[in-house]
Amino acid sequence: MNILENLVLIDGVDRTDDIYYLKNDDNIYDITFKKGEKNKYLLEQVSMENAIRELKPSEVCVLAKGNLLNNISTIVEFPSFFRVFFNSTFYKLYKKEEIEIQKNFLEEVKNDSIFQYHYEMARNMNVIIKDKIIRLSDYYQQLEIIRKDSILLKYLHDKNRLSKQEFKHCIFPFGINNAQLKAVINAFKYNISVIEGAFGTGKTNTIINIIANAVMYNKSIAVLANDNDIKAIYNKLEEYGISFLAYTGSSQPIPSMEGWLLTNEKFKEKLRIYLKLEIDLKNHLAEQEELMIKTQELEEIKLEYQKIKKIYSEDYKRKGPSFFKADLGHLASSCGTLNEFYFNNKKIPVWFKLIDSYAFGVANYHFYDNEIKKIINFYHSQTLLKAIEDLESRIYYLKTRLQSNGIEELINTCRELSLDMFKHMLALKFKGKIRKNSEYLYDIDKIMEDYPLVLGTPATIGRIIPNMIYDYVIVDEASNVDITSGILAMSVANHFVVIGEDKELSISNELNILNEEVKKKHTVNKNYDFKHSLIKSVKSLSNTPVVTYNEYYINNNFLEKKDDMIDLVIQ
Repeated sequence: MNILENLVLIDGVDRTDDIYYLKNDDNIYDITFKKGEKNKYLLEQVSMENAIRELKPSEVCVLAKGNLLNNISTIVEFPSFFRVFFNSTFYKLYKKEEIEIQKNFLEEVKNDSIFQYHYEMARNMNVIIKDKIIRLSDYYQQLEIIRKDSILLKYLHDKNRLSKQEFKHCIFPFGINNAQLKAVINAFKYNISVIEGAFGTGKTNTIINIIANAVMYNKSIAVLANDNDIKAIYNKLEEYGISFLAYTGSSQPIPSMEGWLLTNEKFKEKLRIYLKLEIDLKNHLAEQEELMIKTQELEEIKLEYQKIKKIYSEDYKRKGPSFFKADLGHLASSCGTLNEFYFNNKKIPVWFKLIDSYAFGVANYHFYDNEIKKIINFYHSQTLLKAIEDLESRIYYLKTRLQSNGIEELINTCRELSLDMFKHMLALKFKGKIRKNSEYLYDIDKIMEDYPLVLGTPATIGRIIPNMIYDYVIVDEASNVDITSGILAMSVANHFVVIGEDKELSISNELNILNEEVKKKHTVNKNYDFKHSLIKSVKSLSNTPVVTYNEYYINNNFLEKKDDMIDLVIQ
């Protein structure tokens, strides 16, 4: 029977394509199958429906249980079902309640002035794939699907919002500090998020932790960067023994994971302990980060104090008083008021002298007979001294608290528990699986089942697995990525994480001249200007959460060193 026009279910199973002839005789179905077999079925065993309409895949997006279906060639709607054809040869039957049909916003995107501006830039840019030069605009022309909640639409319209897929609990098998904690949570909490930091501040470990959580929750993920940077990420995956998760275009063997499986009771026990420790971990990591920040602040203020001390060290007409009743807030406020008097060429009024004398316990009232610049310097020095005193007190408290609560032991315990649970989930996921390239020809879902991670470049990700939409897309070293390439990465993302240093894109003089010429033809907000790096542009969006990895994370003892990492390498 014609599968584009008819649907025949026998005992709930779609047998339409197997049937050569069907006849209803006195509520008994006589069915002849294509292979020559003949059978009779009761009326209640057979269900038949005729097609209502055929939908054009170019005009719609089809989601099954919230996941976008890819590589669709035809969609046939029946009264109770959709029959979806993949690559013209492979098809599946879905109940209507399992399918959501959305409008394809591709035409709206193509008509957007920002998109047109970058498309014109792409017409003058090349990428090299396997020694073959390809015009970047070719990839723009191959875009087929843009959903209503696409990251690309959010970017073009400057709209970011909380994600509906936030994970209640995240694991950290590859190290953790407070910035990494916030960055991983943001990756799953927001549609678009930014991780900013210099080399060596722990960004790569954060990427691996995001991958681990995505795999744990059966989500697809793509990590993108320029060629050299993507090799570094792959090497890190190899170092941790999990490079087999990454799809590289050819089949990779699944390693033995014997010994990783836990009993249900053991897994539940580890999960219970982890969830119990999780709240303490978050609180102590926040205190640990505060300790690092306060320590850095103290060093900076001490340097400033030494400089200002040299300025006011000359003799005053009257000796500077001891501000034995001073508090930091009042000192800073008074210092600001004195600066206003100075810049407005005003004398210090009596009311100020009286109030500050009383507030600070100044016994020597004639102190205010000094030049106002000297008085300001003295106030400034006392403000710094008070700040040093307060910081030293807070640092002592934080150190004592963290030492008494065993922060390092807590981090290591949570990391070990995370790693054990992650290894267990990997062993379950890949138990008994054998990879064969031929299986992937018509079933894109099979690729993501076997390879939840894809590595590529922002420009070419859309062609690695054509029409694939990833739950999470990470762009690493995004200060080296241009917006024109970044748009292609956004087009395949449900969630978008941008990582790198906050700096401008380095472009050739030729591209710079071209950009100025192309901009004259389009009305484009400055935040979408080609001269900006991808991270600069994404940071400019409204409501984009940014986690900054400051330099105090480098070489501090709470950062996980390679030698301390639990060995995940598969022997």
